[in-house]
Amino acid sequence: MDINMTEYSSFLRENRIKVNGYLNKVLWFFVLTGPAITLGVWGGIFRDISYLTCISISAVMIIMSIVHLVLYKNFPSRTFTCVFALVSLSILISYMSYYHVSIYLT
Repeated sequence: MDINMTEYSSFLRENRIKVNGYLNKVLWFFVLTGPAITLGVWGGIFRDISYLTCISISAVMIIMSIVHLVLYKNFPSRTFTCVFALVSLSILISYMSYYHVSIYLT
């Protein structure tokens, strides 16, 4: 069985570029988390959450998205770019948990 390592390396590189592009779109989508929670605060669904928390969630996600976009533009096929996006999403979940945003992930 003859496996061409060049083809496999090329496949991994192209796959990582696509995944990093999708992760950047996901990060930008999660900027809308703050305004969505704000609607819940305004509607009385989230009683223990302040508007400042909503603003800070969006601000942090904007910063993370911009940093990831810069990394994606400069290093699109690097593993670090992908790991940064995943850590950013983990930070979002941790921040929301710390400020008692009761969103259940299933």
